[in-house]
Amino acid sequence: MLCAVGDITSSVLLARELQDSQDNANAQVDMMLSMLHVDPLQLLSFLDTAETSLKLVNTILKEPARTDAEFRKKARRTVPRAARHQGEASALNLKSIASRVHALEDMVSDCKKSPR
Repeated sequence: MLCAVGDITSSVLLARELQDSQDNANAQVDMMLSMLHVDPLQLLSFLDTAETSLKLVNTILKEPARTDAEFRKKARRTVPRAARHQGEASALNLKSIASRVHALEDMVSDCKKSPR
């Protein structure tokens, strides 16, 4: 009896990566299409506010922290900014952005619930 064994790990990983890329591309197209329906001045205002706020969040996240209390303080400072963007994105019917911000809020919330 003869038997052939093949490792398909790389093929499976490549297929997953391709699917993730396609999902990301579809999300970007959905986001762009939803932006076409927004008043240009409102969209520009939203994007300017989002950029400024995200730079601030990035600065907060880069601050050194060594204790659980310091990490939790950083998390508390980022959540309100993210929530504001989710609300603004929802008001402008930018569902893709709103859902991504919601996912970020969920991740931060999960981190805050963690004992460490």
